[in-house]
Amino acid sequence: MERSALKHSVNSTFRLNGYTLKNDAANYIVEALLQVGEQQRQLWMDKILATVQKQPLDTAIIGRDLVRDVLQNCIRETRGEVDFFMVFDAFSVPGFSYCVNKQKFLKDELLGLPAGSVLPDSVAPKAEVFRNRYHLIQQRCLRNELFGGTDASGGGGRRRFRLQPVELLLGSTSRLEDVLVLGMLTQLTEGKFFLEDPTGAVQLDLEHTKFPVGMFSEGCFVLCEGSYDDNIFTCSVMGFPPAEDAETFRNHFGNQNMFGGSNHICARANTELQSVEKELDGSMFVFLSDVLLNQPQVMDRLRRLLDGFKHSPPTAFVMMGNFTDAPRDANSYRELPQTLHATLPTLMTSSRLRVFWQTLAEMITKVPELRESRFVFVPGPTDPGIAPILPRPPLSAYISEEFRRRVPNSEFTTNPCRIQFCTQEMVIFREDFVTTLVSQCHLAPLPPHICPVYWQHDRALRLYPLPDVVVCADKFDQYTITKLGCTVLNPGSFHKDFMFKVYLPSTRTCENSQVGDDS
Repeated sequence: MERSALKHSVNSTFRLNGYTLKNDAANYIVEALLQVGEQQRQLWMDKILATVQKQPLDTAIIGRDLVRDVLQNCIRETRGEVDFFMVFDAFSVPGFSYCVNKQKFLKDELLGLPAGSVLPDSVAPKAEVFRNRYHLIQQRCLRNELFGGTDASGGGGRRRFRLQPVELLLGSTSRLEDVLVLGMLTQLTEGKFFLEDPTGAVQLDLEHTKFPVGMFSEGCFVLCEGSYDDNIFTCSVMGFPPAEDAETFRNHFGNQNMFGGSNHICARANTELQSVEKELDGSMFVFLSDVLLNQPQVMDRLRRLLDGFKHSPPTAFVMMGNFTDAPRDANSYRELPQTLHATLPTLMTSSRLRVFWQTLAEMITKVPELRESRFVFVPGPTDPGIAPILPRPPLSAYISEEFRRRVPNSEFTTNPCRIQFCTQEMVIFREDFVTTLVSQCHLAPLPPHICPVYWQHDRALRLYPLPDVVVCADKFDQYTITKLGCTVLNPGSFHKDFMFKVYLPSTRTCENSQVGDDS
């Protein structure tokens, strides 16, 4: 009798607030409430309902999975438990796509899109990748104040633009002036560039085009302004789409979690994480790239670096490959010029790699003050792996298992990967190219023959909404820039000048650091 009355009360409470509980969801709540005393049930009911109301729901019908996650969050908050540091690999990134009809981001399963797979059963996901990229950037442009109406400039006001599809140009029999089109740069014919969108492709004349600062390549999306005549779009100005900060995104689409993890709301909207972040104002992240474990001088400087942080242990050391400069297989060795063979170390094998990682583990354990620091390892382009396709899986368990046993607070993850620290979101990426990331909201807006990507995991390379930090490590000089609240940094190659970056979450600042000769 008690169970029946309680279930009726639970269903009534949710209906009064505009929700409908599925039967299994109602039963789940009832079972949970029966575990506490009668005087506490209403308090827990209010807490559950308040948490549900914060979720970015697509429907008023509540299922068991949502109720379970909500209840677990309530329990963690009550106990004062909160995960303030989490690492998400690329293959666990939640799938969201922009629905043009509903003008909102929905989970892929709601749109009938297949689950992520390294080996899809058709080529349809490839087309979906570029279609998603286009709609993601298009909706961002259409909401920008520059695209609020028809082309006009007068009365001292700011000029506004109207985006046109490629099909408008292809269907015109007369000359068109001052046309603005959003599309992807492609070479459908060798030596000839085209602008392509979901409606078609038009050949470009770039002879007199003006370009702003940035890298324009095949596969990136651009805005082209110019005239169209005789099947040719003469582009006078080519630029990148306007970027958008995370706050603007969330003001429009809500606080749904598109970054990673089981929570339905993003970390920035989590009040518990906000409180924890204030308490951890001394937190620090150390970023290193090209940590060549087979070079004695690198290992010596790494030992000095670890010893130098023993009095102020960082929250995490994030080390990125390449972790060796030796050829990873016989084929790559043979491809090198014969003159280099004598100067290179012996062909790298998994057994030899295990020895290097065991040496690093021993080095870390000799600094007990770092036992609370996390160690995150991201593979580089030439580290052992299945294929040079993004996202790259972690280093194999055979290589890392002994290290993980000796350094339990370590994590070998994918490239790219994501780190959540309190309310801040970080994206870590190691690759040997630099491109315009923020405007493209993508880590690798390049053609497939330059940077192949597993089609159904392309979402792991998205930068939308913009995270707080993007670590884009390559073999070039280090830098730090901030745009629209997003800090983009390159720690440089550790094996060259023993440079690295230190990021301070409390002030959102980045410092250049170096291990000197007398450290």
